[in-house]
Amino acid sequence: ALTGLFAGQDVVEIGTRQGDGAMCFANVTRSLVAVEAEPKYCKYLQQRAETQRLTNFTVVCSKYQRNTPDGDVYTWWQQYPFLIDSEVVTHLQRLKQSGRIRATAKAALLFDKKEKTDIRSLKQWGSRLEAVSEVHFDERKTCKRLLPTIPVFKKYPLLCMRAVGVFVLGLLPL
Repeated sequence: ALTGLFAGQDVVEIGTRQGDGAMCFANVTRSLVAVEAEPKYCKYLQQRAETQRLTNFTVVCSKYQRNTPDGDVYTWWQQYPFLIDSEVVTHLQRLKQSGRIRATAKAALLFDKKEKTDIRSLKQWGSRLEAVSEVHFDERKTCKRLLPTIPVFKKYPLLCMRAVGVFVLGLLPL
């Protein structure tokens, strides 16, 4: 669902963390910028991009509020209290109004149907979304296979519970 939306676009992913989605998206985007505030994830993302020889992949090690690159599409997974849809959208709208990002920029909002905060956000933005679709996924086998190899999984083994479900995707004109 997302790769079709991102094909040929300049995509900015905020809060990239391990970069699984970003690495996948970079195979179809014109460019992908991963904006990550945590230094340990930045280092990991840079190494991962080098290993995969991604020439269209850039890592910006900064909070998105301090350094937001220009792009066609912005995306993130809401994570209370650090990354909140309404705050990111407001920030991007201000940048658009001031001419710091392109006038045609859109946000690809993702809502996990298991998360109460995401359901509230979907209700808030739903009427303004374009191209809304539900995406069913089940990545439990892959998650369990990778569990012992990724340091963050050792610390948070219950993350695999989030590897199955439905999320809603919608484009929000900024």
